Amino acid sequence: MHKNVSMKMNRKRAAGKAALVSIAVAASTALTSGSALAAVVCGPATNISIPNTFAGVYINFVTGVTATTTAGAPGWDFGPWGSSNTLAFFFPSTPTNSHGAVASATTGPYLVLAPGTPISAASTYAAVTATTATAALQAGVTGALVGFRLYNESTSAINYGWAEFNTTAPLGFPATITRYCYQNDGTEITAGTTPVSLQNFSVD
Repeated sequence: MHKNVSMKMNRKRAAGKAALVSIAVAASTALTSGSALAAVVCGPATNISIPNTFAGVYINFVTGVTATTTAGAPGWDFGPWGSSNTLAFFFPSTPTNSHGAVASATTGPYLVLAPGTPISAASTYAAVTATTATAALQAGVTGALVGFRLYNESTSAINYGWAEFNTTAPLGFPATITRYCYQNDGTEITAGTTPVSLQNFSVD
C-alpha cells in the first residue's frame, strides 16, 4: 500500500514539474517572439544626412536601410530631398494611404510636433512634394519632431512613428534626421516616445 501511495505522489510531482516546464517555455517564447509583444522600435539608422539633391535619400524605417536610389532601399518609407535647394518630402504611393507625415491638412503643411503629441490613425497626413509644405523645417530647427505613418512590410500593417530633424535656415539645408522611432503593432505612439531601455532616469 505504501508503495502505491508513493508511486502516485511521484506521478503527481512529475506531472506538476511538466506543467511548470510548459509554462516556462510558453513564457520564454512570448518574450522572445517579435510578433507576440508590441514595442516601440527605434533606429537602427541614426544621424541620416539628407542630400541637397534631386534624389535625396530613401529610408526604410523598418530595416534601417538608406540609399540614394529606390532600388538600394527596398520597401522604402520616406524620401526627403532637395527641390531647387529647398527641403522637400517624398513618399511611396503604394499601398494607398499608408505613408505620409502629420500635417495640418492633406495638402500640408507638415507640422513640427510638441513632445507627447499623439500620432495615430486619427492624425491628418499629407504626402505632397511641394516645398511650401516643409516651411516649418526650412526655418532652421533643432530636435524638431515630425510624425509619420509607414507600411511595415514584415507585418503588412500601417505603423505610426516620429522622426527628429535638425535643419538650417533659410531653406532647410544642411539637414539631418538624428533619430526615429515607431510603434510596431499599429497602435498610437506619442512624439518623442522611446523604449524604456533607451530612457535615462535619475534618482533625487
